[in-house]
Amino acid sequence: MQALDIKATIAAAIRSKCDTNRAYLGMSKIAACPRELYFSFTEGTPTREELSEAEATRWDQTAWYTWTGEMHEHEIIRSLGDQPAAKQIEIVANFDPRFRGHLDHLTADHEPLDVKSVQWFKYLDIIGSGARYGHVAQMQMYLRHGEYAQGHLVYVARDVPHKQWNGFPIWVYTITPDTALADELDEKARYVLACVDEERPPECACGYCKK
Repeated sequence: MQALDIKATIAAAIRSKCDTNRAYLGMSKIAACPRELYFSFTEGTPTREELSEAEATRWDQTAWYTWTGEMHEHEIIRSLGDQPAAKQIEIVANFDPRFRGHLDHLTADHEPLDVKSVQWFKYLDIIGSGARYGHVAQMQMYLRHGEYAQGHLVYVARDVPHKQWNGFPIWVYTITPDTALADELDEKARYVLACVDEERPPECACGYCKK
């Protein structure tokens, strides 16, 4: 193989990691605006070939972060004495099978573990102010619909400045069930799915939706 052939093969493998369409409402995104969730469910994500050059560049960046995130995830799992599962564990809501999520890993104690690789400045913010709301919301859905007693969010800094840190840039938050939050998120999922059934896009709640 020539150098360009090797690079093209690697790039194709990385791009294959990036989702193009999910025919369900994902628990990992439940913290997003209802309108964004609606259109993500009904229209999916465009393929790379359908995008402009600038949008394709951003698509490639997302694919790269997905791929490097998976590398961190697999090594964390191996560090715990386990092997990454060939297929993620699917969690399905008890009120509608269209609302579902996929676990990175279950620990030896049968507890969900989700690995998040983040930029250095975000990592510093997370260890100072707590786990991100969207990640907590995702884990709350896993705990409720998977019927787990607690779960763990593992944060890994992916771009560590040279010699500007102590120890290892890994931080873990243990998440326990929050009934009020889980109820709120379940109601949000029901609302979005009802809008899908009625073919009625919900109003934007974030102020940033472009459609």
